[in-house]
Amino acid sequence: MPPYGSPYKDEIKDETGMPPYGSPYKDEIKDETGMPPYSSPYKDEIKDETGRPPYSSPYKDEINDESAPANNEREMEGFPPISPGWDKIKDESAPVYRDHHHREVEEKPAVSTYIANWWNTFDHGGWSRCADGTYLTGLWRNSPPGAFWTVQKKDRLGLLEEGDCKTAPSELVGDSKDQDCYRLDITNIFDHKGWAKCTTGYYIKSIYSTKGSSLHNIEELQCCKPKVNNVIQGVCYDQSVSDSFDKKGWSKCRNGTYMTGMWRNDCDSLHCIERFKCCGMKKNVVSPGKVLVSTSDWWTTFDHGGWSKCPAGEYMTGLYRSSPESTDRIGLLEEGECKSAPLNWASLSRQDCHDLDLKISFDKQGWGKCKPGYYMSGMYSTKGTNLHNIENFQCCRPNTNAVIQGSCYQQDVKISFDNKGWSKCKSGTYMTGLYRSTCDWLYCIESFNCCAMKHV
Repeated sequence: MPPYGSPYKDEIKDETGMPPYGSPYKDEIKDETGMPPYSSPYKDEIKDETGRPPYSSPYKDEINDESAPANNEREMEGFPPISPGWDKIKDESAPVYRDHHHREVEEKPAVSTYIANWWNTFDHGGWSRCADGTYLTGLWRNSPPGAFWTVQKKDRLGLLEEGDCKTAPSELVGDSKDQDCYRLDITNIFDHKGWAKCTTGYYIKSIYSTKGSSLHNIEELQCCKPKVNNVIQGVCYDQSVSDSFDKKGWSKCRNGTYMTGMWRNDCDSLHCIERFKCCGMKKNVVSPGKVLVSTSDWWTTFDHGGWSKCPAGEYMTGLYRSSPESTDRIGLLEEGECKSAPLNWASLSRQDCHDLDLKISFDKQGWGKCKPGYYMSGMYSTKGTNLHNIENFQCCRPNTNAVIQGSCYQQDVKISFDNKGWSKCKSGTYMTGLYRSTCDWLYCIESFNCCAMKHV
């Protein structure tokens, strides 16, 4: 064939009968649809069925969808915008990687990502929100007008187009989307150089701006945190965006962290945002604090009948008996060891209690146990000498959602309860039940059910 530089362009054909892609005769390069291929440099001829470049087209700033609604009340309530094709829900926490056998392995999703559509909100003012249950982790801006700023070509706030929003890690919050939120007024704070930051433990969810083109038009942040007791703020750092925010594209916090603040310079244009404050989330592990311990005097109660109880706010952890006699009567049960929940976990004055009826269940071999989550704080007996005279347990728990039942085990007391002395649960656990054998004397108590408390 003649070389490309030949004036005989109409004779230059490849095996398809068309000039090659590299040919300067672009008007003759067509694919089967009659359009240049996507890789063609003639981007003004690349259209999809809507008459617009495809979403994946590099000419994103020329994709104008007049049907895309403004960030209306639907979006302000945290719902995804209804415009098709602009908002994407994806999961970036489930990467596919190859193990040492070169097999593809997909990790269990932990964090979901939602790309929020703000293509109109910063142009017209109002709230630019992340969806409920998510927090802002990055911002996407459009191309700046160029190196020479003018009144007509300003680096305006409206070029802030999308937000990268992520859920809290599922291992911390499960499926819960509940959030505790407040609005932070930054009308004066963000009018000049410096930080606009949420209170410690809170993360940016949404940004409110008035109609205008400058940074000072950002007037409020919506700051939120997971409404779960065991989640607190983790490690924080400053993410420099001084370079990335000068040009089109994403500026983001590192994986596992969320935006809690923004730092702006003296100038009032979009590129003057130079740093994000990024913080992680972590589980709040509260080590057990001080525990009150007391010994309750029951030297007469099991002889005459009535309640044998721990002090308010405390739970049974052990029993003391006197030496066996010819009849091993329940009146030889003389003392109870009682302990509070850790004082930094629960109030002594706030308990949720009920009486457990044992009239039938504890008349024979088997367990007398409080419901899961409750701990023994007392026993009621009628006047008599046998185990069947124990007719009720008082079962209590700390009246707080922050404390739940931990692991349980069965403490064997077959030997210790045949003799004078203490039989106790292990340290850090509390009695939740008693097991008796077929006989009806005090030594026939053979096991304690012992359970820990757990802070959540």
